[in-house]
Amino acid sequence: MKVNSMRIQEIQRGIKRIQLELPVLKILKLHCNVYAFQTKSGICLFDCGPAEAVANIQSVLRVEQVNKVFLTHGHVDHAGSGEYWIKRGVTVFAPEDDLTMLRSGGPKNAPETFRYSGFEPTGTVTPGDKIALNGEFDFAVIPTPGHTPGSVCYYDEHKNVLISGDLLFGPICGYMVTFLAEFLTAQRQSRTDVQSQIESLERLVNNGVIKSTTLILPGHGPGFYLREKSGAIQRSLRLLRLCLRL
Repeated sequence: MKVNSMRIQEIQRGIKRIQLELPVLKILKLHCNVYAFQTKSGICLFDCGPAEAVANIQSVLRVEQVNKVFLTHGHVDHAGSGEYWIKRGVTVFAPEDDLTMLRSGGPKNAPETFRYSGFEPTGTVTPGDKIALNGEFDFAVIPTPGHTPGSVCYYDEHKNVLISGDLLFGPICGYMVTFLAEFLTAQRQSRTDVQSQIESLERLVNNGVIKSTTLILPGHGPGFYLREKSGAIQRSLRLLRLCLRL
């Protein structure tokens, strides 16, 4: 999967958003995010982009050492470069229920554009796991199945930061592109999976994980606080419910 361009944004001290532009259709450019967290022992990536993005990511990190990668799920735009990092001694953690997808290089019957070199992660994450990054960040692994069987979010309750993967997209071009990307994604899912995604998103709201003050770092689109984009959750839920009726 070709990478057209890249943008860098410092979300806050110690967190960088690496935005990669990927051509999906002639008229549609998909922007996906890799998050780089700076810790005392090196860089920790949340998602790692497709294999073609490796040079872009390295140019951002320069000489800083990547020592861990945590995946939200097994799609190419989030996990496609996993094999590269493993071969360089980086520990790559992946959701346990997406292992079959990761080993086979993408979802079953996915078009060639959405496939990658399958790999065996060096570690897994399961619901309830705690990920402490040198005392600077402390993430809990939250199961959010639907988008893929093993999709997870990573939540630091103390710092109120949620890495949402593709459970929830960020606001792109006044949500027009967001809706199109979410709609096209949902159309490739079964009705059961779409319903599971709805329930996963509702659960995060009802359990108090997503609050008005939560910094949401999505797999696509810019990060945001719900207090600034108050309708973001309900917009996504309405769209997913619409997909169930089509």
